[in-house]
Amino acid sequence: MAKRHPAHRRAAWALRLLLAAALVPVSCGSSGAARAQPAYYVVNSPEMRFLGVYAAASGRRLGSPATSPGTVEGISAGEDGTFYLSLRTEKAVTASPAPATEGPQPLRTPFVPQPTPQPTPSSGGGGACATSVIRMNVSSDGARHTFEPFVPVLGEEEHASATALTRDGARLAYLPDGCGGTARALRVLDTATRRLTTWTAERDNRPLQIRSLAWNGDGDLLAVSAVVPCEPEPGSLCLPGAAVLVLDTRGTGGDLDDARLLRRLERSPAGTPIAYSHDGDALFVATSDQDRHAVIEISAADGSLVREVFSHDAPNQHIAALALDRSSSHLLVAATWGLERLDLSGGRAQRLPLPLEGRQTFQIAW
Repeated sequence: MAKRHPAHRRAAWALRLLLAAALVPVSCGSSGAARAQPAYYVVNSPEMRFLGVYAAASGRRLGSPATSPGTVEGISAGEDGTFYLSLRTEKAVTASPAPATEGPQPLRTPFVPQPTPQPTPSSGGGGACATSVIRMNVSSDGARHTFEPFVPVLGEEEHASATALTRDGARLAYLPDGCGGTARALRVLDTATRRLTTWTAERDNRPLQIRSLAWNGDGDLLAVSAVVPCEPEPGSLCLPGAAVLVLDTRGTGGDLDDARLLRRLERSPAGTPIAYSHDGDALFVATSDQDRHAVIEISAADGSLVREVFSHDAPNQHIAALALDRSSSHLLVAATWGLERLDLSGGRAQRLPLPLEGRQTFQIAW
């Protein structure tokens, strides 16, 4: 006959089994999928007229998609292997739009590197070019690519110096500058209805210097990296500097003075790159202090510093772009010295340098 243990001993053994089970890591499918980094990322260099798809794990180039005539000046990541490319086209190209087609259609025009015409001084930056948006669909292995029209020319002879699309492609934020002129407005376009909302980007009749735009996951708040004037205290000296603003775009437009000043960035250049976390709780911002370059995480609620996730000492260099994946667990840092991939999970940042051809200023998305 089996030996029976007292009741209190059986209860103790049951408690130990429960504690042991609690310590065993459990793999949750949805959580694991959220933490997985994308299989590839896209690099664009407007100066070199180069567009490439790279493996995220190794940095190996998977393909170089060809685009229609023009220069890709901006890139935004979409959903499920889609990317939105802001394309600068010259007036001669946009005069005869291509007929509409159904479904994704590859653009068969060969990609021929050529210098982008610049506006003449007498033109004042007006009217030589325009911006349209095309959608690039990339296969799961990153090797095959197709293109399809998405947003036709923004306006008659309207060129955008900076663009940002929400991941679902529903809203496009851009800065109209004529063609190489100075942007004095920020516009948000509903890509389905073509409804346009405008905010003026001036203070004291002077245009704000805006370079970087980033959407939150819901597509209603827009982070803006700009140089803003400051209001000195009596008897003190105050110089304009870089700052991060947050604009609620659900209104009817107005003035960028309505945007919330989230954080000033002393000693950082104008247009410092920014990236919004998908949940909208945090912003990642590139900063520079002489030869020291860093990426910080700040609270989207009050602009307070959460942590510094990356730093690099390099003279005469700068960080050109940031790209945060959908899980907000992996960050690409594009700099003139190379490309870095950061693993932000677990409260740490693991730096993984990736190979890159050339050292030109470039844009990234994944």
